[in-house]
Amino acid sequence: MKAEEIELQLRSEKVRNIVGEIPSTIMRYGLYIIIMFVSVIFFCLSIIPIREQYTTDIVIKSIPENDIITSPIDGQINYSIDDNRNININEEIGRIINNDTTCIIYSKISGMVIRNQKNKTHITQDDILYEIKPNYTQYLYGEILVPIDFINKDYNSFDVEIVTREGNTVKGEITHIYEILVNEGSDQSYKADILIDSKASLQINLICKAIVTIKSERLINKIFR
Repeated sequence: MKAEEIELQLRSEKVRNIVGEIPSTIMRYGLYIIIMFVSVIFFCLSIIPIREQYTTDIVIKSIPENDIITSPIDGQINYSIDDNRNININEEIGRIINNDTTCIIYSKISGMVIRNQKNKTHITQDDILYEIKPNYTQYLYGEILVPIDFINKDYNSFDVEIVTREGNTVKGEITHIYEILVNEGSDQSYKADILIDSKASLQINLICKAIVTIKSERLINKIFR
């Protein structure tokens, strides 16, 4: 087509009408709508926190701990006190008698005695004789294993929840993560101390589930990291 013919077509009345026509509403505001939509998405990504969760086992312990005493020698155990009785520290609990000697067993703490052997029965060395439950609990604690990437995070912002077999929940707090690697199978983990409220009604040596939640990171940081 010749240049003269193209120029004539561009100057025709039909072409001038199309060029001079006002765009539709969608065409005029579509760009603004797209910009607003993208802005809303980025705003949501910047305020939505990520809740990474990690679940592991925890054994409930106490300070002072239950005192478990084993027999230092073979012989016959003669208890000096009844079962489930409260005793004081350094009080005599029983004696182990054999042909060579008599070994007197004293309480190392104050608390309730729970006997593990029948009176005047023969026992062997390292048999558990009794357990003393202290009269008071200063605080409860436990130890868990956490993944290797926890070591670089601010564990003070972690949310720890202790769940018993009955479904009861108790709040906990990570007080320290040790920087010594613990290998458990193919997983690499670190040991962490968990402080538990001493007023919580948890049985000592009870195995529970510890749910650790990390909620300090934002979703947008996770996407563009």
